[in-house]
Amino acid sequence: MGRFNTVYNEIGNLNSSELKSIADRIFELLQQVEDSTEESFQESQIVTCRKCESSQIAKFGKDKNGKQRYRCRSCGCTFTSTSFSAFAHSHCAPDVWKKYIPLLLSRCSLEKCASECGISVRTAFLWRHKILGLLQRDQENRFMSGIVEADDMFFSVSYKGNHTKSKKFVMPREAFKRGTDNAGKLGSKACVMCAVERKGHVYGEVLGIGAANCDMLAYAFGDRLLEDTIVVADKAHSTKKYFDGTNIELVQTAAHTISKDNTSPPEIKGVYHLQNVNNLHRRFRTFMRNYNGVATKYLNNYVNLYIWLENHKKEKNIDFANELYNSIKLSGSYLRVEDIINVPPIPCVA
Repeated sequence: MGRFNTVYNEIGNLNSSELKSIADRIFELLQQVEDSTEESFQESQIVTCRKCESSQIAKFGKDKNGKQRYRCRSCGCTFTSTSFSAFAHSHCAPDVWKKYIPLLLSRCSLEKCASECGISVRTAFLWRHKILGLLQRDQENRFMSGIVEADDMFFSVSYKGNHTKSKKFVMPREAFKRGTDNAGKLGSKACVMCAVERKGHVYGEVLGIGAANCDMLAYAFGDRLLEDTIVVADKAHSTKKYFDGTNIELVQTAAHTISKDNTSPPEIKGVYHLQNVNNLHRRFRTFMRNYNGVATKYLNNYVNLYIWLENHKKEKNIDFANELYNSIKLSGSYLRVEDIINVPPIPCVA
């Protein structure tokens, strides 16, 4: 108490600049205490095994960083509060991840993320795709009903990256010096299938190269659409062929009303139209401009992020950074570095 009284009395003799420095330091220390308390609270909520979900767990010492470990009496697995999550095997403290996630959501460059968080650019890149890759689970568990607008959009295939030292990949074509020379060639573009439910839920995923065929549509919509769904789509032959073999009602509208230059608006049949999904396409292209082009192998991760933001944006008073942090911490899975680097250069689901 004597030290406290001494410091307390001395504060009155400091100037404004010194007082501000002390205030900043006190705030920083209080923040660390709050983060530590939060971590302890979250650890206290662990009541099941992170691997087999058994409730027969017990404390099992601490790891080298002082974090509480647990052991499952059923399967023998040992784990901590961050095991089987994006933070597994990370050498950085949770508060570094908390600092990184708002930068990710703000679409900051890898260089800025690395500088702000005190990590390397390579680590910033791997963290980005560890997080975005885990958001795929939100897509897998997304079911749709009612009136659903479905349409595909296309991006030029990109082999972005340095391949001069690669032992596993060989460029299948000459590199394009400026832009691309495959404009209008649908067979050489990546297909992103999007669907918008009138209730507000959206879905999007990279299916492969070229126009969506029946196998791609089966992957995208096979278990996703409930029986009372009415799908609104364009007049592609593969779309009609696929939905004719299902119990889902299909309404097809033309991408453009009849005109010589195909610049007129899409066809509207009463309440059936493609305006919502076309707006989703437009917003997603705007979203992607900030990244200045991405490799096709990682395109689906950015689709995951955008669709996750779209599905949560109508929630009131949501803290996106905190929501994303909790989502990936409780995901129950994680991506290894090899899982990220060894993604096929051309994604194909069927």
